Amino acid sequence: MKHKIPVMYILASDHSGSTLTDLILGSHSSIESAGEIDRFDKFTSDRHSVDKIQRICTCGQQINQCQYWTKVRWELKKICGKTEVNLNSENPTEFIESNYYFISAILQTSGKKIFCDSSKNYKRLEKFLKSNLFDVHIVHLVRDGRAVAFSLKSKGERKGDLKRKIYNYYQGIKFWKKQNSQ
Repeated sequence: MKHKIPVMYILASDHSGSTLTDLILGSHSSIESAGEIDRFDKFTSDRHSVDKIQRICTCGQQINQCQYWTKVRWELKKICGKTEVNLNSENPTEFIESNYYFISAILQTSGKKIFCDSSKNYKRLEKFLKSNLFDVHIVHLVRDGRAVAFSLKSKGERKGDLKRKIYNYYQGIKFWKKQNSQ
C-alpha cells in the first residue's frame, strides 16, 4: 500500500506572491519545492517546442544536464521504470500515478518529507484532492486585485506595443476576478 504524500499546494492568481511564498516554504528543512511542476513537462521533454535557452534550472544548468534533476530522473526510473511521466495527463489515473511517482522521486532525492507545489492551477488541485495518495494542505494567496492589474500592466509595457494592447489595467482586474472566483 502506498503511503500518503504531504503536499502544500499554493493556489493563487498570477502576480500574487506565489513565487516568493514557494521560495520561503522551500527553504524549510522538511519541505521540498520544485516550483510550478505543472510546467515541468515542457522544460524536460523534446516533445514540446520550448526553446532550449528557457530550459534552465535555478542552478544555472540546463534541466536535462542538472545534477539534481538527473538524480530525480534516476530515482523515478527506480520507482516506476520510466524517466519521464505525464504530469498533466487528462486521464485521472495516469495523472495521479505520474504525479505520485514524480513527487516521490523528488522527496527521495531531497530527503525531505513534504512537497510544495506552486502550480496555482485550481483544476490540478481538484485532482490532488480527489486522490487518496496525497494529504493536501492549501495555501491560498489573494493579493489586492488592483496590485495584480498594475503588475500585469507593467509587465505588458516592458514587452512592447503588442503586449500593451493585451495587458491594460481593466483587463488585469477582470483576469484577477476570474481567477479568484473559482
